[in-house]
Amino acid sequence: MQKKILWIVVFVLCRIGALGQAGYFIPSERFSSGLINDICQDRYGYLWIATDYGLNKFDGYRFTQYLHHPDDSTTMSSNVAGCLFCDKDGQLWIGTSKGLDRYNYATDEFVHYRFEGGIYPRVSKIAQTRDGRLVACTSGFSGLYAVDGQRAIVSEQRDPDISFTNSILEDSHGRFWQCGFGNDFSMRDGEGLHRMTSTQGFVVDFAERDGEVLIIGLHGIHSYRDGQLSVADIDMKALAGEDVIIRRVFKDHLGNIYIGTRGRGLFCLAKDSRRLEQVECIARNMDLTTAKVWAVSEDRNGNLWIGCQSKGLMKLRRTPPLFQSWEFTSQGIELGSTVSSLCEGDGGITWCTVQGNGVYGFDEMGRIVAHPASPKPSEFIFRDRNHRYWIGTDDGLYAYNPLTGQSRLQVNFDCDRFNDMTDDGSENIYISTFSRGFCVFNTTTRQLRNFSSEMKDQQRGWLCNDWVMAMMPDRQGRIWLALRY
Repeated sequence: MQKKILWIVVFVLCRIGALGQAGYFIPSERFSSGLINDICQDRYGYLWIATDYGLNKFDGYRFTQYLHHPDDSTTMSSNVAGCLFCDKDGQLWIGTSKGLDRYNYATDEFVHYRFEGGIYPRVSKIAQTRDGRLVACTSGFSGLYAVDGQRAIVSEQRDPDISFTNSILEDSHGRFWQCGFGNDFSMRDGEGLHRMTSTQGFVVDFAERDGEVLIIGLHGIHSYRDGQLSVADIDMKALAGEDVIIRRVFKDHLGNIYIGTRGRGLFCLAKDSRRLEQVECIARNMDLTTAKVWAVSEDRNGNLWIGCQSKGLMKLRRTPPLFQSWEFTSQGIELGSTVSSLCEGDGGITWCTVQGNGVYGFDEMGRIVAHPASPKPSEFIFRDRNHRYWIGTDDGLYAYNPLTGQSRLQVNFDCDRFNDMTDDGSENIYISTFSRGFCVFNTTTRQLRNFSSEMKDQQRGWLCNDWVMAMMPDRQGRIWLALRY
């Protein structure tokens, strides 16, 4: 019988429209603040999370927090980290409420960039133009600044009437788009400066696809194509409602555009689609469709990372996961114990034993569908090649029927723990244990033979110790034993 191997860890179901995805959720308690403003992955694979109280670096296992300290000039210029950007040279830039910083990987310190005129503006977005210039959008003063040299930042006048620059875009035609905190926005091309007004609320951001520039406002989307501005012919029914407020726009490497909202979650405009679809995901009781999505980013593997205000960080896989993972707690079962064995049942059922809690059955969707009675304490469940079930406890071996919960004691014997069971397809069940070594139970005669390290046989050999961790039968009928050294 072929064994089915599953990891019972976390079961999360996500989808975009009819497309399934796997998800992962990190609660906000792991960060310096639950108010997530931006997310960025650097060239080393670290994930950086900018919050209203500090910067966080995630290495896949641990978080490192960076905060401003007034007496240390090498720390961040402010605890309010508003935006992040990794440039073409792999440098990490941080926009704070008091200016622009660059992280020094060699020293684990921050370099502060001086603004023209000695000002300390809030940096709301950082971008890089096609000629390599780094541009910072700021609130107040001159609006737009560019890095000049190692530390100096000078005014970058694209539209002098926009002093609060919210976002910018340099499109594929070399046109420069700029918006402030209002309904007005502008586009500069070879013919000069062109000012326009949004009827969909103040402009949040820009995105380009297939020669079309989308101007995303608080409540809707404009389209600019062939010199004409109009309300975009995009099916927005999924986003319908007077309470909808768009907060974040992100374009992935495939050309899909993601739109984060305040309290309505995340929506996707697929590359070749004119219809907006909601991204659905529930993980650890966190429902993405009700989240305030302030930040969206993409890692090098194409996975989406979503910052949910006051909730935490959600990762959505866009590639099929290698493992399907299930969890007891997500189904309202708190066990606080360990899954000790698994075996395959009929009709897509997977049976498992949980130390101190008995036997559980999962269906193919990861739902717990059975919790039959079983001998106590059930440590190991096994199904032999004749389709019979067996339960091992620390004092005996039982014949078992998980469909009815009925069991019959076959043989008494004492051991610290059942580790593994296998069979020869005939009448012998092989058992490995802690403290008792290797055992063979004949299902016809009910005779139990025990082989331990104390049984010395110069011709046939003996066990080096009694701690048999696992077993494997090979095609020649031999049983291989893995012992604890």
